Amino acid sequence: MRAAILGVLGSSDPPIHICFGCGGQRPRGDEAPCRRCGEPPLKAVWLPGDHRGPASGVEVALSVAASGLLLAPAALYGCLIAELTFAALREGEWAVVGAAIVALAALGPVGARWVTERLFELWGRSFTYCAVDGTRWGTVRLLFGRFGIGDGVCMTALQPTAAGATPLSSSDAINAGLPIVAAHLSRLQGATGEQAFGPFDALMLATFAGLAARGSATISRGRVLRWRRDWFRRTERAAPEAVLTIERARDDEDGGPVEGPILDTLQAMEHSLTRRPREVPVRGYREAPVRLPPVRMRLDDALRAPAVESAAAAAVTPGYGGAPFAVAVAIDDFARRDPDRMVHLRRLLTELRPR
Repeated sequence: MRAAILGVLGSSDPPIHICFGCGGQRPRGDEAPCRRCGEPPLKAVWLPGDHRGPASGVEVALSVAASGLLLAPAALYGCLIAELTFAALREGEWAVVGAAIVALAALGPVGARWVTERLFELWGRSFTYCAVDGTRWGTVRLLFGRFGIGDGVCMTALQPTAAGATPLSSSDAINAGLPIVAAHLSRLQGATGEQAFGPFDALMLATFAGLAARGSATISRGRVLRWRRDWFRRTERAAPEAVLTIERARDDEDGGPVEGPILDTLQAMEHSLTRRPREVPVRGYREAPVRLPPVRMRLDDALRAPAVESAAAAAVTPGYGGAPFAVAVAIDDFARRDPDRMVHLRRLLTELRPR
């Protein structure tokens, strides 16, 4: 969903006020934390979705006609059940009354849901949103201005992880020879067999260690909360999941064939979620550039193409000199500073490793 926001500047005016943490509706203008989950209100960029309602007078007329055809059978069904029930009550036929109640209880919700879904196709509007810091995103669907269906993701409880001491780069690992670096790293970590490190693993871990050590990016640990709301049902929340996020920490250029695509992806996300007035004055060369607010992304989202493609191409590049053992020691130091982070990174790299 967030990929659809990249390059498109949406509106900051919400069509509906909801909590991005649990999906519950909030009073307009309420700046207090949510009473259900405690999440604070955040600004977000909103974009219209696939459903935008009738756009012309002809479409409105057709929607009205179709709505009548939908609602007439439903009203007839309700009237027949009510008439049958009252007639049975007058005659004292309690079995018929019970059957009518059972039929209404069984078919009523199904019919109401089906009619509501058809009405949404005629009159409904959908929106996607993404918080300006990149930590919440989702989709909502409205019918006549009322919140009907929605789903969202909330990244919370984010804490920066420890950075390594050696400012590595992906170029250092490539020049040292990735297979040799991977072999040394496997021995230092005690990884054998299927758990041994490969050239792709060594390259990506050197990239992460260098970005964090140089202060170009911050890797944080947090939780992902997912919520989902359906027609006539309460909002459901899934169990929290552990997540690693990454954000740019400075605007300086950071060389290397793998670092560049990752930082470019983060910077593009920052620009897409920052609303700027059109009448921005031209800044002189003596003035410091405007620093965009940092945007966090899930680490696996930031590593999608072209970052993984660049890493896969670089992983087969032969080394031509360097210090493979020193590179492996620096990666090992980065790993030992946060073993849980290392476990998460290894699982992520296993999923992204080129086949």
